[in-house]
Amino acid sequence: MNNLNINQVVESGNFDLFKLMIDLDINLIDSTDDIYGRSPLTICCKYKKSESHVKIAEYLLDSGCDVNIPANSKWNNWTALITACYYGNQRLVELILNSKTNLDIEDNQVQTACQIGIEQSNSDCVNLILNELENKKKYELSKKIEKNNLSLKQFMNSTTTGSHTLLFRACRNSNSDVVKILLDSNSIAKPHYYTKYSPLYIACHMGNEEIAKLLLE
Repeated sequence: MNNLNINQVVESGNFDLFKLMIDLDINLIDSTDDIYGRSPLTICCKYKKSESHVKIAEYLLDSGCDVNIPANSKWNNWTALITACYYGNQRLVELILNSKTNLDIEDNQVQTACQIGIEQSNSDCVNLILNELENKKKYELSKKIEKNNLSLKQFMNSTTTGSHTLLFRACRNSNSDVVKILLDSNSIAKPHYYTKYSPLYIACHMGNEEIAKLLLE
């Protein structure tokens, strides 16, 4: 068993072997012995339709794994939550949000899990994160936001280093579901910092009549 790699076992979805290894060495729950530096939980987040990986993830979380471990640059420094949002793995997002998750961790492109979810048009995952922000009020904001004590509404309307808001990004990606979620969360249709293009302009430019109507309501 000394030659076995826990991360490879997790990748295979072999729950019984995984559990045996964890029960023998609990420290393996946070192993990053992987070419991408991924934790076992992050690996599970790839597999949207795999019950065995959900089972492994639940066991990891129940065992107290660190949900905020970032992978290395080969995996864009993604955490488990960012990975789950990228792959649209709603069940894993739900599980992770029930743990002590830092929603503000950014990848090597300075994007959070919420922004990745919007980029991939995974509105169910985005909605879960926004509900977490609004209902629990426990979002760990970045140093700048925390220093200025910004509210959820102000966070929604803040810009990233790419100088666009979450709403602008959703309009650019023609994702009407996410646009509606953001508008319901009181997002403001702020223009792009550099180009001065508004979300409405982008929606019209993309030919998305539905989003344009949402913005005009």
